[in-house]
Amino acid sequence: MPRELLKSFEDGQRAAADAVHKFVDTVEDALPLRGDSAPKRQEVVDSAIEMTERLVQAQVDVLRRVARGASRTFGDSMKRS
Repeated sequence: MPRELLKSFEDGQRAAADAVHKFVDTVEDALPLRGDSAPKRQEVVDSAIEMTERLVQAQVDVLRRVARGASRTFGDSMKRS
């Protein structure tokens, strides 16, 4: 089970990073870095990165809870053996 959790976590991080890269590419196409749009572009990109960080942290929290629950379950079953 721990390997599955680690793989799930890694897959989630990779997917989040890919989503941010695609989003930043889209923003770069829509809002060029020159002129008045530069500050707005940075604001949009910063917001997307913050959202991604929150999603990854939520995933970490869920995986920790699952790991703790599994640890308790296995610990309880070992005590009964």
